[in-house]
Amino acid sequence: MNKLFLFLLLLISIVAKSQQNFVIEENKPVDVEGIEYGFVINNESTRDVGDRGKFSRYEITVYAVNKSNCSRVILTNPYTDIYSSDQNIMARFDCSNATGYRLTSKSTSLRMSVFNIPVKREYKDDKGKTQTTTENVNAGYIFRKGQTSNDKFTVIVPLNERPQMLCFILNTGNVL
Repeated sequence: MNKLFLFLLLLISIVAKSQQNFVIEENKPVDVEGIEYGFVINNESTRDVGDRGKFSRYEITVYAVNKSNCSRVILTNPYTDIYSSDQNIMARFDCSNATGYRLTSKSTSLRMSVFNIPVKREYKDDKGKTQTTTENVNAGYIFRKGQTSNDKFTVIVPLNERPQMLCFILNTGNVL
């Protein structure tokens, strides 16, 4: 009985922490925990795609703005290569009706900035004298209060359709 209760409690906590997703309309951002997610269309045109006919082409900017009163931080595992991991992905934007024709995208991601902290280190020079130096050490990622993260990408959708955007919030970090 206790094992079943613990299993259900674990399952509920996993579901509660799973990613959130939202349908986002053009120029109508969604606010989640003080972070505003949205997109704007910068340019639209019509393109021929070989024997498939005409399609609508859109240049889109997706963005996230931290409008809360605090910064968000993700501290990393010291054994993880900070530059090759995807721990800093905040949100992924998918265009559900994008075709991917003509080498265009169907999605893009927004990332947090690298967070460095100054660390003082002592070392001995050639004469045996103790010297102190300050180095910046990567501690994780940060999305500062008032900061904007954005990315541009191009999609091709069926003719006369508008892009249908989904936003998957993957990681908002911890409040600092």
